[in-house]
Parts: sequence; structure tokens; C-alpha cells
Amino acid sequence: MTIKEFIRNNPFRVLGAFSNDSSDIISSNNSRIKAFAAIGKTVTFSQDMASVFGAAPNCVKDMLATCMAALSSPEGRLLNGMFWFMNQTTTDAEALAVLAQSGDLLEARRIWEDGEQNMSSIQNQLMCCLLKDSRS
Repeated sequence: MTIKEFIRNNPFRVLGAFSNDSSDIISSNNSRIKAFAAIGKTVTFSQDMASVFGAAPNCVKDMLATCMAALSSPEGRLLNGMFWFMNQTTTDAEALAVLAQSGDLLEARRIWEDGEQNMSSIQNQLMCCLLKDSRS
């Protein structure tokens, strides 16, 4: 699996969550995705980053179960969290909105570089670098 595939299929992304979201939010999103699927519809979240990837995640029942299992342990949350975005500050929210709307990795990274440097800004800048370098 390439880094791009790993990030594209990240359980946090598939479940419409940021890596610092609570288990309650993740579980709620999982239920919402299943409910929409039961009536033949899809649900999207800004956390999908569809503008970055070109499409929202393809959420099928087996994939949802796999994603929930991957995030069921602290180790799984940590591993997958290292390869997804955090949303902890107003700067994060601003840059993540740019990504969700336009997919502009360079502009989002500039926002984080110009803002306060903390754990989430560093993590998110790294994600932009990984995605920029892995785009086909």
C-alpha cells in the first residue's frame, strides 16, 4: 500500500473525523454513514477532504467495520492519527476549511506556518507535505 492509499483509506477520514475527535463522534459518524447507506444515500463530512483527494471515501459496510476496529485501541488511534489531520485551534479550523473547500495544500500549509506553532500545526503541516508529495 502506498502512502497515498494509506492516507486516502485512513479510518479517521473514512469515518469523517479528525484524529483528535472523541470516540463518541467517531461512533456517531459511523452510525450516520450506515443509516444513510441503508436508504441508498451517502453522507459527506468536511473531514473527507474530498477536494484534496478528488472524491469522498467509498464507505462500504466491511470498510466501516474495519475502520472502527482500527480505531478501537489506543495504539490504532495513535498510528492512524499520525497520518491524519488534527483540529485543535482556530488556525487549524481556518486551514482545514481551505482544504475542505479548495484542496489547496500550499495555502493551508501557509496558514499553519504563519500561525502559532504547536503540535497540531506541525502535524497538519506534515500531512500537507505527505499529500503534496504523494499526489499522482
